[in-house]
Amino acid sequence: IKGLPEGTTVGILTRTRKSLESIELALVTAKIPCNTIGTRSFYTNKDISLLIAWLKFYFNPMDTISGVNILTQFKGIGKPSAEKMLLKYKGNPNLAPIINNPLMAIDKAHKDGLDSRGILLALLEELDYWNMKSFKKTGQQTVSEHEKQIVSRKQRVNDFVESGADVKIHEFIYKTLSTTEKDINSNNTSLLTFHSSKGMEFDVVFVVGIEDGFVPSYRANTPYEIEQERSTMFVALSRARHKMYITKASNRYLFG
Repeated sequence: IKGLPEGTTVGILTRTRKSLESIELALVTAKIPCNTIGTRSFYTNKDISLLIAWLKFYFNPMDTISGVNILTQFKGIGKPSAEKMLLKYKGNPNLAPIINNPLMAIDKAHKDGLDSRGILLALLEELDYWNMKSFKKTGQQTVSEHEKQIVSRKQRVNDFVESGADVKIHEFIYKTLSTTEKDINSNNTSLLTFHSSKGMEFDVVFVVGIEDGFVPSYRANTPYEIEQERSTMFVALSRARHKMYITKASNRYLFG
């Protein structure tokens, strides 16, 4: 992608939304601007957006939106309470240790010269992150469903933290915040599922994850289902104007 002429439109297509998350993270780490189309960005996941909000608030305590986001993750604090607490905080930071302690952890790690990974690890430890309100089991969830969800969320956060290795915090914040949804005709690389790519074309297309059982799906058994798989693949293959790459994974976690 880095070697393509300026102005080349690039689409990366894969079967599932989940697969796009790790691709998006890899692109941002490689400093390749990207945007998601028809699906949610990796960085809008609550686990990740909350950590980004803490970093933004550390550098800009007047960022009320980030302040409300971080405060409402604590038990017993809703939006009205968060807004009142922020007003007091701006007048006297000592009135809000619930904000100050995590910010002090970020500040110490930052002043110690740690990279973004080290700063995020210090923040996670201070917050006792996995015991926060948003990670509690809801009434609709079974214990098994909740545990499976937490494993997935921890992996997502771990991927995000590791992407900060050897990256200074200012650069880390800039590259994560610059990954926003932009027009398809920009120089950004677009990330899409096969289904959300209908009606679109790109100069260069990467069709990712073409492995038996994934594409075509292991669930496709009847002639009709196999025909549907063929049609889905045709949509992906017909998105390229000039050049196409088809890739597979040499190793894969199930659904990961």
